[in-house]
Amino acid sequence: FKQELEMYAKEGVSGADVGYVDNRPLLDMYLAKPVGLMSLLDEETHMPKASDYSLVRKFEDHFSSHDLFTPAHINNGTFTLTHYAGQVKYTAFGFLEKNRDNLAMDLVEVLQRSTVSIVVDAFCAEVSKTGQLKMK
Repeated sequence: FKQELEMYAKEGVSGADVGYVDNRPLLDMYLAKPVGLMSLLDEETHMPKASDYSLVRKFEDHFSSHDLFTPAHINNGTFTLTHYAGQVKYTAFGFLEKNRDNLAMDLVEVLQRSTVSIVVDAFCAEVSKTGQLKMK
């Protein structure tokens, strides 16, 4: 909204009476590098023994003192973030698997038969347990 209001001001449109909650602290917590929620999720995705619980523990290690993060009182793979509309409880079940974003096997088979050599090389490469390609 801040950028919209700045654009309104440049165009001479009044937007002074529009109130909003600045979500910047929450966005920073999500997107900060190297220790934002998304960066930590990506990092944990590449750990061979990672689990959804270890991901939540990593979030707790980095954000337990953050005003917008509330760790679960028991180790059940959940945490709560305070958004502009209130508190939202997240269950981390499946976060790592979803972040790995594996392609459907039939799509991989089509790409392995490609006529473009770099595509064939990439999709015929060995894949490690953490999803990294081991090129030949």
